[in-house]
Amino acid sequence: MAFQSSRKTLGNFMDLRKTFVFALCAFVLAAIFSCGDNAGESSNQPGGPIDVNKLYGYKCAVCHGREGNAMASGSPDLTKSTLTKDMVISTISMGRGKMPAQKDVLTKEEIEALASHVIGLRK
Repeated sequence: MAFQSSRKTLGNFMDLRKTFVFALCAFVLAAIFSCGDNAGESSNQPGGPIDVNKLYGYKCAVCHGREGNAMASGSPDLTKSTLTKDMVISTISMGRGKMPAQKDVLTKEEIEALASHVIGLRK
């Protein structure tokens, strides 16, 4: 009798474990697909107009926030930045601290558009 009881408990544990693994996989997939289209690539068509709001939205807003003042993960408040445009371009291109470099991901035009957008967030 005791053996059957422990088998039943083990079976319940395995069912719970399967449910947890399934839920975890579903969460990971949802997170991946909610990151936007082509999350690791440019969102703009070559030679087409740059949608800087969309670009900022999936490349920058996660840490800096839509308004530039979220300061998540230690990121600076962009609304209070005093960097020149060239310094902002360099920071976007080369990265800084936890922020990854974008020079191999975005075009020069996209980086320049983002820099102008960041400067426009200042209060």
